[in-house]
Amino acid sequence: MKTEKSVEDGKLTNEEVGLLQRRLDGIKLRINQGDMSFDYVKNGLQLIAEKKILGDFKITTIPFDPVFIGEGWKAEKQEKDFVSEEVDFTRAGYVSCLKEGETSIKGEEHLRRLKESGCKPYGANLFLALWRDWETKKKDCLLERAYQAEIIGDYIDFPDDIFLSPVGGRHCVLCLFRCDDGEWHWGAFWLEGGWLALHVSVVSP
Repeated sequence: MKTEKSVEDGKLTNEEVGLLQRRLDGIKLRINQGDMSFDYVKNGLQLIAEKKILGDFKITTIPFDPVFIGEGWKAEKQEKDFVSEEVDFTRAGYVSCLKEGETSIKGEEHLRRLKESGCKPYGANLFLALWRDWETKKKDCLLERAYQAEIIGDYIDFPDDIFLSPVGGRHCVLCLFRCDDGEWHWGAFWLEGGWLALHVSVVSP
């Protein structure tokens, strides 16, 4: 469940200061990317002004099998032994890799820039943990709470794992997106498609 507290005496712990700073940085990033509405900015800044700290945003990765996507799908890179990892969404990064003046780039260019930047993207193991969490908890899941807290937007992808279609289609990465009805969905985003400002990848701190 989401927990919330407001610090009345103006004293914050180092962890709380860090969380508020990362929330502010996230708002600045999305303003620079052009993926921003007035209400998003207003609500995010209000949370910071009131020093509201919103609960736990940690989740542990789980093993992923490409059969989740469909029969015949396979991972592009060789499978390795699975090691679980705890991911804190208040510390993760969310990047689109667009440069100033750009409105979109192809997926392959997005991946190339991610690699050049030194960012380490998360992959299918995090994707599946978030999806199972949504299936189980719905409105109390991490995705929805992070969205309501302005930590993430309505789309994130996980490009550390690339998958191949059984019918010879282009490579794709997994993504999660939120529709206007508040429901989260998953998809396979083709690298041939265009990455817009809203198409952000989750990367390690």
